[in-house]
Amino acid sequence: MGELKVMETERIKVLASWFDGLQLGDFEYEACVTPCHDVVLSGDPHVFPCGVQELYPDDEMFIEEGIQSYVGVALKNADGEAIGLVQASWRYEIDDALAQHIAAVMQQFAPRLGAETAGLQTLATLSVLAEGPSGTSAREAFRQLAGQLQGALKVRSAFIAECLGDKPGCFRVLACCFEGQQMEEVEDTVVPFDGTPCAYLRGGRNSWCRTGCRRRFQSRHNSAARTCTHTWASR
Repeated sequence: MGELKVMETERIKVLASWFDGLQLGDFEYEACVTPCHDVVLSGDPHVFPCGVQELYPDDEMFIEEGIQSYVGVALKNADGEAIGLVQASWRYEIDDALAQHIAAVMQQFAPRLGAETAGLQTLATLSVLAEGPSGTSAREAFRQLAGQLQGALKVRSAFIAECLGDKPGCFRVLACCFEGQQMEEVEDTVVPFDGTPCAYLRGGRNSWCRTGCRRRFQSRHNSAARTCTHTWASR
Protein backbone atom coordinates (compact mmCIF):
# COMPACT_ATOMS: atom_id res chain seq x y z
CA MET A 1 0.00 0.00 0.00
CA GLY A 2 1.48 3.34 -1.00
CA GLU A 3 0.74 7.02 -1.56
CA LEU A 4 1.62 9.18 -4.55
CA LYS A 5 4.39 11.76 -4.18
CA VAL A 6 4.92 14.42 -6.83
CA MET A 7 8.58 15.39 -7.00
CA GLU A 8 10.96 15.61 -10.00
CA THR A 9 9.29 12.36 -11.02
CA GLU A 10 6.13 10.78 -9.72
CA ARG A 11 7.05 8.40 -6.93
CA ILE A 12 5.21 6.00 -4.66
CA LYS A 13 5.92 6.11 -0.93
CA VAL A 14 5.20 2.69 0.55
CA LEU A 15 3.16 2.99 3.74
CA ALA A 16 2.79 -0.73 4.48
CA SER A 17 4.20 -3.83 2.80
CA TRP A 18 4.65 -7.58 3.11
CA PHE A 19 7.17 -9.35 0.89
CA ASP A 20 8.19 -13.00 1.20
CA GLY A 21 6.84 -13.08 4.74
CA LEU A 22 8.69 -9.95 5.85
CA GLN A 23 7.66 -6.36 6.38
CA LEU A 24 9.89 -4.09 4.30
CA GLY A 25 9.22 -0.85 6.15
CA ASP A 26 8.82 2.58 4.54
CA PHE A 27 10.57 3.24 1.23
CA GLU A 28 9.96 5.01 -2.07
CA TYR A 29 10.30 4.02 -5.70
CA GLU A 30 9.98 5.75 -9.04
CA ALA A 31 6.52 5.02 -10.41
CA CYS A 32 6.76 6.01 -14.08
CA VAL A 33 8.13 2.63 -15.25
CA THR A 34 5.71 0.54 -13.19
CA PRO A 35 2.07 -0.51 -13.50
CA CYS A 36 1.47 1.42 -10.27
CA HIS A 37 1.86 4.64 -12.26
CA ASP A 38 -0.90 3.60 -14.66
CA VAL A 39 -3.16 2.60 -11.77
CA VAL A 40 -2.84 6.00 -10.12
CA LEU A 41 -2.94 7.92 -13.41
CA SER A 42 -6.14 6.26 -14.62
CA GLY A 43 -7.78 5.62 -11.25
CA ASP A 44 -8.90 2.23 -12.57
CA PRO A 45 -7.95 -1.29 -11.43
CA HIS A 46 -5.17 -2.96 -13.41
CA VAL A 47 -5.17 -6.75 -13.52
CA PHE A 48 -2.38 -8.78 -15.16
CA PRO A 49 -2.67 -12.52 -14.44
CA CYS A 50 0.47 -13.10 -16.51
CA GLY A 51 3.10 -11.38 -18.62
CA VAL A 52 3.37 -8.19 -16.56
CA GLN A 53 7.17 -8.19 -16.77
CA GLU A 54 6.98 -8.03 -20.57
CA LEU A 55 4.53 -5.13 -20.36
CA TYR A 56 6.80 -3.17 -18.00
CA PRO A 57 10.33 -4.17 -19.02
CA ASP A 58 11.99 -1.23 -17.23
CA ASP A 59 10.60 -2.12 -13.81
CA GLU A 60 13.81 -3.25 -12.08
CA MET A 61 12.03 -4.92 -9.18
CA PHE A 62 9.96 -7.04 -11.56
CA ILE A 63 13.16 -8.15 -13.28
CA GLU A 64 15.13 -8.82 -10.10
CA GLU A 65 12.31 -10.71 -8.39
CA GLY A 66 10.91 -12.44 -11.48
CA ILE A 67 7.43 -10.95 -11.07
CA GLN A 68 4.92 -12.42 -13.53
CA SER A 69 1.48 -11.23 -12.37
CA TYR A 70 0.07 -8.10 -10.79
CA VAL A 71 -3.16 -6.60 -9.41
CA GLY A 72 -3.46 -2.92 -8.45
CA VAL A 73 -6.36 -0.74 -7.30
CA ALA A 74 -6.24 3.04 -6.82
CA LEU A 75 -6.94 4.72 -3.48
CA LYS A 76 -8.90 7.96 -3.76
CA ASN A 77 -9.72 10.93 -1.57
CA ALA A 78 -13.18 12.39 -0.97
CA ASP A 79 -12.96 14.31 -4.27
CA GLY A 80 -12.35 11.12 -6.24
CA GLU A 81 -8.69 11.94 -6.93
CA ALA A 82 -6.23 9.05 -6.93
CA ILE A 83 -3.74 9.60 -4.10
CA GLY A 84 -2.20 6.14 -3.83
CA LEU A 85 -2.82 2.46 -4.43
CA VAL A 86 -2.92 -1.01 -2.99
CA GLN A 87 -1.29 -3.74 -5.07
CA ALA A 88 -0.13 -7.34 -5.03
CA SER A 89 2.26 -9.26 -7.28
CA TRP A 90 3.41 -12.84 -7.76
CA ARG A 91 6.42 -14.66 -9.22
CA TYR A 92 4.11 -16.98 -11.13
CA GLU A 93 1.07 -16.71 -13.34
CA ILE A 94 -2.29 -16.75 -11.59
CA ASP A 95 -5.74 -17.75 -12.81
CA ASP A 96 -7.73 -14.90 -14.34
CA ALA A 97 -10.74 -15.63 -12.11
CA LEU A 98 -8.51 -15.44 -9.02
CA ALA A 99 -6.97 -12.17 -10.22
CA GLN A 100 -10.40 -10.62 -10.74
CA HIS A 101 -11.51 -11.82 -7.31
CA ILE A 102 -8.45 -10.26 -5.67
CA ALA A 103 -9.16 -6.97 -7.46
CA ALA A 104 -12.76 -7.07 -6.23
CA VAL A 105 -11.62 -7.62 -2.64
CA MET A 106 -9.17 -4.72 -2.94
CA GLN A 107 -11.96 -2.51 -4.22
CA GLN A 108 -14.06 -3.34 -1.17
CA PHE A 109 -11.30 -2.08 1.14
CA ALA A 110 -10.17 0.80 -1.11
CA PRO A 111 -12.61 3.45 0.25
CA ARG A 112 -11.42 2.91 3.84
CA LEU A 113 -7.76 2.78 2.82
CA GLY A 114 -8.22 5.91 0.71
CA ALA A 115 -9.78 7.75 3.63
CA GLU A 116 -6.92 6.72 5.92
CA THR A 117 -4.32 7.84 3.36
CA ALA A 118 -6.10 11.18 2.87
CA GLY A 119 -6.16 11.61 6.64
CA LEU A 120 -2.40 11.08 6.83
CA GLN A 121 -1.89 13.67 4.11
CA THR A 122 -4.10 16.17 5.94
CA LEU A 123 -2.15 15.68 9.16
CA ALA A 124 1.12 16.15 7.28
CA THR A 125 -0.16 19.39 5.74
CA LEU A 126 -1.33 20.74 9.11
CA SER A 127 1.99 19.79 10.68
CA VAL A 128 3.89 21.72 8.01
CA LEU A 129 1.70 24.79 8.43
CA ALA A 130 2.01 24.64 12.21
CA GLU A 131 5.78 24.28 12.07
CA GLY A 132 6.25 27.28 9.81
CA PRO A 133 9.46 28.35 8.08
CA SER A 134 12.81 28.45 9.87
CA GLY A 135 14.77 30.46 7.31
CA THR A 136 16.95 33.32 8.51
CA SER A 137 15.82 35.69 5.75
CA ALA A 138 12.40 36.49 4.32
CA ARG A 139 13.42 34.96 0.97
CA GLU A 140 14.61 31.73 2.56
CA ALA A 141 11.43 31.57 4.64
CA PHE A 142 9.25 31.88 1.55
CA ARG A 143 11.30 29.24 -0.29
CA GLN A 144 11.04 26.83 2.61
CA LEU A 145 7.32 27.36 2.99
CA ALA A 146 6.71 26.90 -0.76
CA GLY A 147 8.69 23.64 -0.65
CA GLN A 148 6.84 22.41 2.41
CA LEU A 149 3.47 23.17 0.83
CA GLN A 150 4.39 21.48 -2.46
CA GLY A 151 5.39 18.30 -0.69
CA ALA A 152 2.64 18.23 1.93
CA LEU A 153 -0.18 19.03 -0.50
CA LYS A 154 1.03 16.45 -3.08
CA VAL A 155 0.87 19.00 -5.91
CA ARG A 156 3.28 19.48 -8.77
CA SER A 157 3.94 23.11 -7.95
CA ALA A 158 3.27 25.68 -5.22
CA PHE A 159 4.13 29.35 -5.22
CA ILE A 160 3.79 32.31 -2.89
CA ALA A 161 3.16 35.79 -4.26
CA GLU A 162 2.32 39.29 -3.09
CA CYS A 163 0.02 41.95 -4.52
CA LEU A 164 1.58 45.16 -5.76
CA GLY A 165 0.22 48.46 -4.53
CA ASP A 166 1.60 50.36 -7.52
CA LYS A 167 0.37 47.71 -9.96
CA PRO A 168 -3.03 46.50 -8.77
CA GLY A 169 -3.45 44.34 -11.86
CA CYS A 170 -0.33 42.26 -11.13
CA PHE A 171 1.32 40.12 -8.47
CA ARG A 172 4.99 39.38 -7.74
CA VAL A 173 6.22 35.81 -7.23
CA LEU A 174 8.18 35.54 -3.97
CA ALA A 175 9.00 31.82 -4.14
CA CYS A 176 8.03 28.83 -6.25
CA CYS A 177 8.67 25.12 -5.77
CA PHE A 178 8.14 22.87 -8.79
CA GLU A 179 8.45 19.08 -8.45
CA GLY A 180 10.56 19.46 -5.31
CA GLN A 181 12.93 22.04 -6.82
CA GLN A 182 13.12 25.73 -5.98
CA MET A 183 12.54 27.82 -9.12
CA GLU A 184 14.74 30.78 -8.26
CA GLU A 185 14.61 32.04 -11.84
CA VAL A 186 10.93 33.02 -11.47
CA GLU A 187 11.36 34.85 -8.18
CA ASP A 188 10.42 38.55 -8.38
CA THR A 189 8.64 37.95 -11.68
CA VAL A 190 5.70 40.35 -12.04
CA VAL A 191 2.67 38.53 -13.45
CA PRO A 192 -0.63 40.06 -14.62
CA PHE A 193 -3.70 38.65 -12.91
CA ASP A 194 -5.61 38.56 -16.18
CA GLY A 195 -5.31 35.28 -18.03
CA THR A 196 -4.34 33.27 -14.95
CA PRO A 197 -6.38 31.34 -12.33
CA CYS A 198 -5.20 33.91 -9.78
CA ALA A 199 -7.53 36.46 -11.38
CA TYR A 200 -10.35 34.86 -9.39
CA LEU A 201 -8.54 35.66 -6.14
CA ARG A 202 -8.88 39.40 -6.56
CA GLY A 203 -11.25 40.71 -3.95
CA GLY A 204 -10.12 38.25 -1.29
CA ARG A 205 -12.04 35.20 -2.44
CA ASN A 206 -10.82 31.61 -2.35
CA SER A 207 -10.73 29.89 -5.71
CA TRP A 208 -9.95 26.47 -7.11
CA CYS A 209 -9.93 24.79 -10.50
CA ARG A 210 -10.31 21.04 -10.11
CA THR A 211 -9.90 20.03 -13.75
CA GLY A 212 -8.98 21.54 -17.09
CA CYS A 213 -6.78 24.30 -15.64
CA ARG A 214 -4.12 23.94 -18.30
CA ARG A 215 -6.73 24.04 -21.06
CA ARG A 216 -8.54 27.09 -19.65
CA PHE A 217 -5.44 29.15 -18.92
CA GLN A 218 -2.76 29.09 -21.58
CA SER A 219 -0.60 31.81 -20.03
CA ARG A 220 3.12 31.07 -19.94
CA HIS A 221 3.09 31.87 -16.23
CA ASN A 222 0.93 28.88 -15.32
CA SER A 223 2.27 25.52 -14.20
CA ALA A 224 1.64 22.33 -16.15
CA ALA A 225 -0.19 20.67 -13.28
CA ARG A 226 -3.50 19.04 -14.16
CA THR A 227 -5.16 20.48 -11.07
CA CYS A 228 -4.16 23.65 -9.23
CA THR A 229 -5.35 25.34 -6.07
CA HIS A 230 -4.58 28.90 -5.06
CA THR A 231 -5.33 30.34 -1.63
CA TRP A 232 -5.51 34.08 -1.19
CA ALA A 233 -3.14 35.64 1.31
CA SER A 234 -2.25 39.29 1.78
CA ARG A 235 0.80 40.90 3.39
